[in-house]
Amino acid sequence: MTRNIIFIDSMAVDEKYRGRGIGHAFFDFLKELKDKTGCDGIELTVNARNETARKMYTDCGFTEKSINMELM
Repeated sequence: MTRNIIFIDSMAVDEKYRGRGIGHAFFDFLKELKDKTGCDGIELTVNARNETARKMYTDCGFTEKSINMELM
C-alpha cells in the first residue's frame, strides 16, 4: 500500500526564539496542509536523546513509530 505523506526532513527553531509557539504554529500549518492536500499523515525523524523536541512533537499529536539504533 502506498501512502501519501508530508515528510519533515529537518526542523529547528533558533534558540533565542524557542518557547514562543513557533514550532506549534508550524505543525498547525502542516496539519491544515495535510487536510487540504489529502495526505495520509505527517512524518519526521527526531534524535532519541532530544527530549525537548520529542515532547513538543508529542504535544503536537505525533506518536512514536519506530526506533533506529546503531553500533559504532
